[in-house]
Amino acid sequence: MALRKDQKAMVHQRLLEWADASSEGFGLVGSLGSSAMHDHVPNDFGFRSLWSAQVEEVERAVLALAELEREVVKEHYLRVDSSVTQSCGHLRISSSEYYRRRDAAMERIYCALTDNKKRVANF
Repeated sequence: MALRKDQKAMVHQRLLEWADASSEGFGLVGSLGSSAMHDHVPNDFGFRSLWSAQVEEVERAVLALAELEREVVKEHYLRVDSSVTQSCGHLRISSSEYYRRRDAAMERIYCALTDNKKRVANF
């Protein structure tokens, strides 16, 4: 299944939001980096930060990917200072393989996101 341009853009945007929230080390990498990506929940000791539902949904979809696809997604969205050539060298794959894995991962993430939406609608 090849994604349409609008579907791919939606997944890309959600992955950018996930990467922004992950940039300081929570989930795959660490703690939340953007206050727009989390909720503040009061407790006895003050406030604690939680993932937003949208970021959590993407995190689960990324974690469900096969390891090779997950590595490309992490490389593409979390190592923003690397060029594709550098990322391919780091992963020891060709650029065509890099894009194949990224596109396959985006398709799987899209399916996971739409499956979640259908489950919520039928709840």
